Amino acid sequence: MVRNLVEPQLLNEEVTWARYELGEDFFEEYIQFFGQTALEVHQDLVGLLGSKNSPAIASKAHDLKGLCLNLGLEIFGKQLKAVERAAVEQDWALVKGLLAQFPKLREESVAALVEFKLRQSG
Repeated sequence: MVRNLVEPQLLNEEVTWARYELGEDFFEEYIQFFGQTALEVHQDLVGLLGSKNSPAIASKAHDLKGLCLNLGLEIFGKQLKAVERAAVEQDWALVKGLLAQFPKLREESVAALVEFKLRQSG
């Protein structure tokens, strides 16, 4: 069960700005772009975890964190900040645990953006 996704802790006011700046049509494409990018970055991070490549993990997490925060996805952004920090500290067990939560966060984040878009359109 997906929780009520348009809550302040899941989507902040940045999503309103992003929708306004991107425009209605492009915002929908951007939601799809975010979902695909988050999936690809998660796969990359899992692969990099095997080699314990701290700088690459921190960099990829940082880039996706920026995308999340620009879309108002605070929880996912905070999770990525934690991955960044854990990678720098080389706390591989923590990185692994945080990455295990990514599929659910990605799903909830995309659903929150879609729900927000529908509420704004209707």
